[in-house]
Amino acid sequence: MALPAADRDALFASAATPILAIERPGRAPVAVPVWHDVDDDGCAWILTPDDSLKARLLRASGRATLVVDELEPEVRYAAAECELVDERPGTMEDAERLARRYLPEAMIEGYLAFRRASIGPTAVFRLRPVAWLSASMG
Repeated sequence: MALPAADRDALFASAATPILAIERPGRAPVAVPVWHDVDDDGCAWILTPDDSLKARLLRASGRATLVVDELEPEVRYAAAECELVDERPGTMEDAERLARRYLPEAMIEGYLAFRRASIGPTAVFRLRPVAWLSASMG
């Protein structure tokens, strides 16, 4: 049974780790877990290295699918077919916002230090849901 829109939107905006799927010419789509957040306007955003495969494919296709699922308290998922709305340079503030959303407090500073030392320029991609698939199976 499809999730009611409010439940679907809440699941999509939750801190569950979504899978990002992006088409790739001549090969199977790339499907990888990402950290995300959802703005007040319903657009999701992700942060990725500027020269990553994800970034290059998002720029080329202009669309992707984000799938968020959970097993507790029931099995359900929300999959949003999204269009790329915009892109901007990523900041350490973006990285910290996502780290605080996904990591325990004790791990945040170490993660941010790793990012500063190991990851070059990043990009934020904003994705607007344009079509949904969702279900509750519990």
